[in-house]
Amino acid sequence: MSARTYAAALHALESLITRTPGFTKDLLHERSLEPMIDYVRRSGLSVSRLRAIHVAGTKGKGSACAMTESILRAHGLRTGLYTSPHLVDVRERIRINGSPVDPDRFASSFWSLWDTLHDSISESDSASASTSVPGAGALNVERRTSFPTYFRFLTLLGFQLFLEENVDVAIIEVGMGGKFDATNILEKPIVCGISSLGYDHMAVLGNSLSEIAFAKAGIMKRDVRCFTVPQKPEAQTVLADYAASVQCRLDVVPSLGSFKSDAAEQPLKIGLRGEHQKENAALAIALANTFLDSSADPFVVTPTIRSGLANAKWAGRGQIEHSRSGRVTYFLDGAHTEESMTVCRDWFSSDSKQMEQAQESNVPVRRLCIFYTSPERDPQRILRPVASQLVFSELLLCPLDSTKLSLSKPQDSEQRRAIVPNGLSVESATELSSDSLIRQVEIRDAWNAFPSHASARVPCRIFNSVSNAMLYAERLSLSANASVHVLVTGSLYLVGDVISHLQLSSEGIHAS
Repeated sequence: MSARTYAAALHALESLITRTPGFTKDLLHERSLEPMIDYVRRSGLSVSRLRAIHVAGTKGKGSACAMTESILRAHGLRTGLYTSPHLVDVRERIRINGSPVDPDRFASSFWSLWDTLHDSISESDSASASTSVPGAGALNVERRTSFPTYFRFLTLLGFQLFLEENVDVAIIEVGMGGKFDATNILEKPIVCGISSLGYDHMAVLGNSLSEIAFAKAGIMKRDVRCFTVPQKPEAQTVLADYAASVQCRLDVVPSLGSFKSDAAEQPLKIGLRGEHQKENAALAIALANTFLDSSADPFVVTPTIRSGLANAKWAGRGQIEHSRSGRVTYFLDGAHTEESMTVCRDWFSSDSKQMEQAQESNVPVRRLCIFYTSPERDPQRILRPVASQLVFSELLLCPLDSTKLSLSKPQDSEQRRAIVPNGLSVESATELSSDSLIRQVEIRDAWNAFPSHASARVPCRIFNSVSNAMLYAERLSLSANASVHVLVTGSLYLVGDVISHLQLSSEGIHAS
């Protein structure tokens, strides 16, 4: 049997990734939680011991979780934070006191859970095992009722690590939806939160805002207080009705400016960039205050809360980083819905202009966008906000380096560094499959379908890799003698790839 290393754990974890492309309504349904309940029983995890905060939503839920964690850590609590997806390293999903769990600690807990679940598979299931995973023994990963899939296993692993690390609070972000999500095995969290709702994962959650809201509302529990941000009337009605049906107290958080404070004259600093983060901060404050004291006023800002918010970090959302040359500035935001893209557009426009005004030289600024969105999402819907209000002069499209189907890091070849004049990178057929650029062509066609004021004024270029798109930005800065501002958006996986190429830490750094 191979060594039980962290690398071996990643290989075993990768074997659990569902290979079926896209999402369908079969993914989450009435019986989705039954396997999770069985896995918890077989693993012996006392999930009820976790003092948890459970957060759902379409956009902003990860930011709200990160700020809640930072506030509670500022209060001296030992925190656990479970989020998804990761940007660079899978350990980002499971954090202790704000930092990804150590590789050796991850591996130790991983193999303990793996063996416990594997050994508890019934003899009849074991007899039909067909997949051999190095270091793990034979396992039929297609028998979904016998062994958890990727996200379910990571959820169990996060809960196990939080229990082993004796955290004072576990902040748990829902993966998808809420009602049938793997994280919803939490029977009695201390408090729940629902961030802003919008259209995403519609193939699974439904095509109407009401259906989506109903799925998200499913994290509400009897006698567990829940907070939400102001929602569209259609969504708010569903949330209120669901709360009443399960006897859950639901409160809408007021604007951050209306919170009580002992230092009202001092501006509240939030570590996460963007005007929209004020709404997420308001939700985070309410969640943290209620966790600390359920009888206290949740809408109060204390000095400790101020400190927690100021120190909050969340990589890939409103993040600004610079290339090594200093000539290219990357504005990283994983917006992947129409609503979040509107917010992202406004943030990029505002911060890029402020940066241009603050620079000492008279060097002109060129603005680009590197964009990707996954096949299950409508590119025209997501791009609509930036087509209606142009904030960049070129749209660069490229496939991902990383994929949902691999945890390994691909190696660049010398061929990935050549760019032909029309912007289409050259790569051998053995390295680049014919399918890998189909999505980029679909996105280009969606962009060209917008009125000519958008597509004609903003040309679209296709590259065969993230690194080549980034190289184009560097070369443009030299040929145009300009400072180049690049918005990277549409996918958190794309943001993670750019972070990898910039060789940034996955600790959630937030430069400049």
